[in-house]
Amino acid sequence: MSQFEYISIPVSLILTFAVARYLSGFPYLFSGKHTYWVHTLWCIQAVLNCVLFWWVFWNARDVATWTLGSYLLTLAYPGLIYSAATVLMPSDATPETDWHEYYFGARKQIFSLIALGTSVQVLTAIVIYELPVVSLPSFLGSGFIGLYLVALVSKNETVHRAIVLANAAAVVVAYAPSIYTPFDS
Repeated sequence: MSQFEYISIPVSLILTFAVARYLSGFPYLFSGKHTYWVHTLWCIQAVLNCVLFWWVFWNARDVATWTLGSYLLTLAYPGLIYSAATVLMPSDATPETDWHEYYFGARKQIFSLIALGTSVQVLTAIVIYELPVVSLPSFLGSGFIGLYLVALVSKNETVHRAIVLANAAAVVVAYAPSIYTPFDS
């Protein structure tokens, strides 16, 4: 077993737990009386984010040497993804959950975790993948961290609508080519 295979096992398990958390709550999101599309779209994007991270993580197979530090940094992002899942999709959700009220009540936790996760992604790209500090991915990551911090402090519904739509559009633009690109072996 290679170092990458060894490291990819806990990454995959943590991502699986996050996806399971979302999937267990989706029936309440879609069938409840108090659905809030902004929250629902964040949850859908979060599941997609798990899939995309797992897909992109394949690039880590080229890392020549793994240290405990790089291993822990690599696990930090999936850990934050799972933590965000526990906040975005509470275990006590019911068909009666008012998702609008819940979303705005939990927004500080949600966006603190998402901003921290994005920060860890940027740091990982710089430290493990040796991406230059001044690069397009670092710049874009910093921009999204800024948006998430705005969402953290804002109670304005229009701001939240704009941010979730901007985030969804960025994901589509960034990853659409991957749909038709073969998995590199």
